[in-house]
Amino acid sequence: MSTRTTLIAAALCLGAAAAVSAQNAPQPMLKTGPKYLMIVDENVKAGKGAAHEKNEAGWAAAYSKADSKADSKAYYFAMNPMTGGTSTLYISGYNSWAEVSAAQDAVAKVPGLQEKIAAYADKENDFLNGVRVTWAAFQPAITVGEVPDFAKVHGYRITTYRVRIGHTDEFIEARKMLKASYEKAGVTTAHLGAFVVTQGVTVPTYLVFRPFTPIAEFDSDSATNATVMAQVPADSLKKYDKLLETSLVARETDTYTI
Repeated sequence: MSTRTTLIAAALCLGAAAAVSAQNAPQPMLKTGPKYLMIVDENVKAGKGAAHEKNEAGWAAAYSKADSKADSKAYYFAMNPMTGGTSTLYISGYNSWAEVSAAQDAVAKVPGLQEKIAAYADKENDFLNGVRVTWAAFQPAITVGEVPDFAKVHGYRITTYRVRIGHTDEFIEARKMLKASYEKAGVTTAHLGAFVVTQGVTVPTYLVFRPFTPIAEFDSDSATNATVMAQVPADSLKKYDKLLETSLVARETDTYTI
């Protein structure tokens, strides 16, 4: 079996795979936010996007048609890039490692399902340059705002922060300063969900997810940022900038649609 078969197919809910449009995912989990994310990054070959998406649709249909006898509550959704490279992201959320185990067991209990998904997995070599899997853990101390109504989310702007080894404390301090500024400004509509990547990277890495409903929401970002930063005294702003300068190796932002 391919890497994707064993790492994502064995970890996803059978009945829920029909919800490649993730708006069908259960609201209780999404309202609280998952504690862990599994992120499968499939780097799609140039010109193979449409064919890859067709294969993925068949993959999801194989789950949705399966007669599952297990009670698994794992879901996943796919996101295509609007900026950056050609990687499609598949993200599933869990509130415990017991949920991960239950999802893995669920696949094994459905007769013939692994054979079906293996057939789709075998075609992936025609469409992909490679696959990368990472795990991330939720960081409430540096998350801004409340989890949005996921049924209304159309995509995410994801910022990846790569932190210098030994300088995580400076980065966390800077993010806490930013969170305090949002709270002082009374900006409650923004949500910046922060996760630390725990597996699959070589340097400390943090992901910040900024959801959007229509992409037109970004038009107000400059005004929001100005409102927030106006709450930061000049000396604190210098400290904030210095903390990021000291702690960061790189920062990259890309936008994805569900």
